[in-house]
Amino acid sequence: INHSRENILYNQETLPKYYGILLMACKQIPEVHEAWMEAPNFLWALGSMIFGDFYQEHKTDELLELLKISADTSPEFRMKCWKSVLNNLNHPNCAPPNRKIAAVL
Repeated sequence: INHSRENILYNQETLPKYYGILLMACKQIPEVHEAWMEAPNFLWALGSMIFGDFYQEHKTDELLELLKISADTSPEFRMKCWKSVLNNLNHPNCAPPNRKIAAVL
């Protein structure tokens, strides 16, 4: 991910569809949701687009909903999120702590 106009436009067009499909699958099929919570790409997306500095341009409501249902469903996943938030509090490209904490709550 970068802040180029081309990349932002591409992500604004495609990411809601991508995460929307994943969200529908996770809501309908528990095994898909369990597998997605273990996927490195999910934690990377949260770290970059929700907890990182790409929030304004790249976040999607669908990704935020995936975070919410996953944190509500799995205490283990919630702990992974908290560890990610706490481990990166001082990172220079990090989101403000209040936004990260609110996202996990």
